[in-house]
Amino acid sequence: MPALHASTDTIGAAGTLNPSSPASSAKQTQRLLRRLPLFAFPPAFALLLAHGIVSRRVFPALGLAPLGYSALLSAVLLWCGLTYSPALGSPTSSVGAALVVFILDAVLAGMNLAFLIVSWVDMPNDWRWGRKDLIVLGTYGTVFMILDCAIHVYFVVRYGLQVIYAQMPKCPHCHSRLKIAHNEFGEHASVYASLAEYDEEDDCYKDVASARESTESTELRK
Repeated sequence: MPALHASTDTIGAAGTLNPSSPASSAKQTQRLLRRLPLFAFPPAFALLLAHGIVSRRVFPALGLAPLGYSALLSAVLLWCGLTYSPALGSPTSSVGAALVVFILDAVLAGMNLAFLIVSWVDMPNDWRWGRKDLIVLGTYGTVFMILDCAIHVYFVVRYGLQVIYAQMPKCPHCHSRLKIAHNEFGEHASVYASLAEYDEEDDCYKDVASARESTESTELRK
């Protein structure tokens, strides 16, 4: 039976997701990206703190704030063993928790981007004072901020795409998502519904035509 084979390919004998399934690979990708801020924080802390002490300036050392919050968020999510992804459909996921994590990711991405822009504007001043080594030190420190910003942007975009995908109507036969069309009154209309109506009309016309052809053929035989 096709349905039985499809389910056994995705779910193992113990009731867990198969590592080769798309849902399992998506979870593994999320866990990997959540671990990166934990590994990136110690070297970023050393570089940015050293730059702040030597240069006696706030930026880019203040970038330790979003990096620290990002590492804390990753530690909490990994410790709880939750991905908070509504598209995966796991029982541990919830709309409220996913929304909270989405907001935190958006805030941390914005903080990283804002601190990066200020740091890139401020660091070239070291060149005028002949402190080129500080520029190199600060640049290495901002690399971790760029990485952290990219990770949070990924989760923000991913959540937005999942929300859009979840709003699409679902075909009751093939269980695939369909595009949403707008009628002349500006209301949402399912593409599948409109096609289904035309299909029913076409089927009726085909049935009438086939009945006429069969009647004509029987009359000719007589």
